[in-house]
Amino acid sequence: MAGPGNSATVQNPEIFFAAGYSSCFLSALHAVAGRQKLVLPKETAVRCRAHIGKIEGTGGGGFGLAVELFVSMPGVEADTANKILEAAHQSFVREIQDLSPEVKKRVDALLNLQDKHSEIASKFREEVLALEKKYSVLYAPLYEKRAQFVSGSAEPTDQEAHREKTDEDGDQPEARPAADDAASPATGIPEFWLRALKTHPLIAEQITDRDEEALKSLTDIKASYLDGNPGFKLTFTFAENPFFSETTLEKSYYLDGTTTTSNGDIMYDHADG
Repeated sequence: MAGPGNSATVQNPEIFFAAGYSSCFLSALHAVAGRQKLVLPKETAVRCRAHIGKIEGTGGGGFGLAVELFVSMPGVEADTANKILEAAHQSFVREIQDLSPEVKKRVDALLNLQDKHSEIASKFREEVLALEKKYSVLYAPLYEKRAQFVSGSAEPTDQEAHREKTDEDGDQPEARPAADDAASPATGIPEFWLRALKTHPLIAEQITDRDEEALKSLTDIKASYLDGNPGFKLTFTFAENPFFSETTLEKSYYLDGTTTTSNGDIMYDHADG
């Protein structure tokens, strides 16, 4: 089992369980289809997500290993695919139920180990959240300074702007002399957040041309933690712009009231804003 903080070198057991479950369920799909004189396309795939989920009927206080299956059967009609899925599921359940008492005992022992692992992981996530909140207070003054420099509401001192060149900085272009024309000097760092967001591969592909025009006025993004929930709130601050009258937009993301996710997954509940 992977210990907290070792994800770079050791995988949590849920990942191996998911891989094995996917492979077994794919075999069950092909077996069921074969009995129905059907041949599934070679592109048929099963992806499994194993995580910690609520156990129904425990009053909301019980958690166990939950499995979500994502099955792709290109070219197979929906009704046929659903029938194959249901038959494969029942076959899979029966196979587990038909295990010999000796093997079933070992499986139950593994589940007990998983329960203990989940309890430790829950405490780990709680401590990580507390640590993140502690250090967010230390980061806050730095983010406030950043917002001031980006928006132009404050100028850095020579000491704040002095930076010894490092290998990470690479070759820096030479500073250009100030232009003699009558053009207005730039305020802050123009389009800083637009440029920053466009460097993120997942966010960049979602930014449209219309979004870019609005994001040029974005001067700050802040994240803060919610009270009574392990979720967070994003606050977007804009300069005056022709797209909306509000200068501040907020969106809060709530988690499912628990940090019990031993593989680091976020259990999303809902969002406001």
